Amino acid sequence: MGLPKTYVSSSMRLQASLIAGITIGFIIGSLNPLIREKHSPIDQYVRLTPTRKTAVAQINCSEVCPQEVKSEKPKPVIAKPKKSHDQIKPVNTKVVCSEICPQKVIPPSVTKTESNKHTNSDMYPYNKYNSYGMEWAAIVDELEWSNSHRTGKTTKQRTPFDADEGSLGMTSPEKTRVKFYDKKAIQKGSFIHLVVETFDENGRKRDKGGDYFSSVMSNINMQKSTAGRTVDYGNGTYSVYLYAAWTGKADITIALTHTREAINYLKDVQLVHDLLRTHMTYNDSTKSETIECGLITEGVWTNKCEYSNPNAMGDTKIICDKPKGLQCDQVHHMHGSGKMLDDIIKKQSEGYQYLFSRRYTNGIIHGMPLSIKILDSKSPELDIPLCGPDLPLPVPLSDGYWDDNNTFVPLVCRSKQWSVEEADKCLSDTEFVVSGDSTIWQFGNIMNRHFHKKFVNIMVVPRFGGPPSYFWDLILESDLMDTITIEKCRAKTPVVVLNFSFHYGVWSTRSYLQRIYRAKLAIDRLIERCPKSKVVIKLAHARDNVYLEQSIHSSNWIFYNMNRMVRRVFWGSGVIFLDVWDMALSAPYTNTVHMASQVLFQELHLMFSYICPHLVS
Repeated sequence: MGLPKTYVSSSMRLQASLIAGITIGFIIGSLNPLIREKHSPIDQYVRLTPTRKTAVAQINCSEVCPQEVKSEKPKPVIAKPKKSHDQIKPVNTKVVCSEICPQKVIPPSVTKTESNKHTNSDMYPYNKYNSYGMEWAAIVDELEWSNSHRTGKTTKQRTPFDADEGSLGMTSPEKTRVKFYDKKAIQKGSFIHLVVETFDENGRKRDKGGDYFSSVMSNINMQKSTAGRTVDYGNGTYSVYLYAAWTGKADITIALTHTREAINYLKDVQLVHDLLRTHMTYNDSTKSETIECGLITEGVWTNKCEYSNPNAMGDTKIICDKPKGLQCDQVHHMHGSGKMLDDIIKKQSEGYQYLFSRRYTNGIIHGMPLSIKILDSKSPELDIPLCGPDLPLPVPLSDGYWDDNNTFVPLVCRSKQWSVEEADKCLSDTEFVVSGDSTIWQFGNIMNRHFHKKFVNIMVVPRFGGPPSYFWDLILESDLMDTITIEKCRAKTPVVVLNFSFHYGVWSTRSYLQRIYRAKLAIDRLIERCPKSKVVIKLAHARDNVYLEQSIHSSNWIFYNMNRMVRRVFWGSGVIFLDVWDMALSAPYTNTVHMASQVLFQELHLMFSYICPHLVS
């Protein structure tokens, strides 16, 4: 039976309209990248997180989780507690790849087409136009990370808010509890796993992470010691791992280095501003004048003397009041003032000083030290890689241990104790180019006297403390690396040694990142000119905090956080990370800026192992 003409014509018009609509939609979608990204099916398979470089401790799903890639038998791994100690499951649990490696969980039937060949950055199209002011992205990362450890089911809220009465204080060392994760006998070569549950002074359970703990295990009589590593689950529960490197007694001490609230003050109040102050002395043949100056990255000013070096400091400038009767280019010396800095810190921290009281700074957890016994066993050999550039944090949760008061055994890579003859052989065809602080200057003393190798340190500037420097002779690390020519590389292999730590504790986070990022660009240029060059970045180590102001401007959390920033910025550039944090923290000597000579020798032995891994048996 034929259809009425009116129906046929209507049907044809409808089909024509649909075809036209689809065609127009396809054209608009092709022209508008925002529409393509919004409606892309990629969100089915990729976690929506901002783009960043490969993580330092990257997990390879094809190795750790073959059951979701090759359908093979899963490998057992150490489980991490997600809530409280009582809810922790047995150790040998299976890794769920959909949690740690979601990018691998793609149905085999899905093939990559132009519609799903996207990166995470495509989900943030404003990256392409202006990413300024996107510090909030890090807050989103923190919330996602913290929420991933909260496994409790969400309950429907019956009222708009829960009304209650109570008090919440900072984490208390006296109330916080430490328990063993596994009460089985501890054997040499295994990892000791402790669980820290934090409580405030009212005995109330903390439900946030962010506290910073330090841990050391030692046997003074046997001259053994090692530092622990802390895992923060973001919910008030922490794991502490220590490597059982010897047989016999071991005393474990865990200290609350900084509470979450103290760290929030440091990163949200202090590190927003550039607090470093310096003095400039101006003179001519008749008069002299000294002016106080400071760093500025963000701000406006009028009629000041400006000193900039975009190649080494980015947008950060030194700004001074103009001297009377003298010109800005008549500056003669640059000085640093430690007392001036202490006065600034003391004034700025008024009302917040309780955050850094002795009770909350390096407070020993109640019940510490905790004595245990390590049983002898035939421990399996650890798979330790050769030393080299871009090494991540070691898979074992330890950087190493002190075998006696003079010998540190690294676990991050294969190292050895170098004789003078072996060091001479390693360094015979090298030339050191050095820029850093007084801890690098200590290296120079030992190198020049003991290993007979020229090692001249160009001190970091601007800095607080130390002798005055003639202004026009100053050279910053990026400029120093740019002076290494191809001809110099052909004559000797350059070994560049840098550090960015103790004089940067009062730089704003933005200024500090600009400084090290400019150094990263200089390293990239150097490696391009001289591929055989080696660049060593000595990371910061924990130090003593004798008085209040020092506990703030030289906080160990600040130095620890600097190490994280250095690894993030320089990762992938082919640099050597000389990480001595655990070595210094667990050393049987006082933790100070200038560590004992026994520690310095061990740091140098590790550095030689990085420079000449082929000579390590």
